[in-house]
Amino acid sequence: MSTQSTDIQPSKLTLSVSEAVFLTAKEMLAAGLSKEWATEELSAMYSSYDMNHDWFEKVIDGAAVVLNFTKTCNTHSGSV
Repeated sequence: MSTQSTDIQPSKLTLSVSEAVFLTAKEMLAAGLSKEWATEELSAMYSSYDMNHDWFEKVIDGAAVVLNFTKTCNTHSGSV
């Protein structure tokens, strides 16, 4: 029986993967999850991409800005 070494490589972060991370972050925040909880969940969900915790925090911050902007726009346009 031969032994093979399994060299696990991190997954490649593509534009479509980063879009999925961002959209997931937006959904988490819209659902009411805290920034800390959402960051930990995203880190766990996308751990195979070997991104650091700060990167996920930045994604969450960006998603929060977009949600706040959308809410402001909807309020001013009368959509809310």
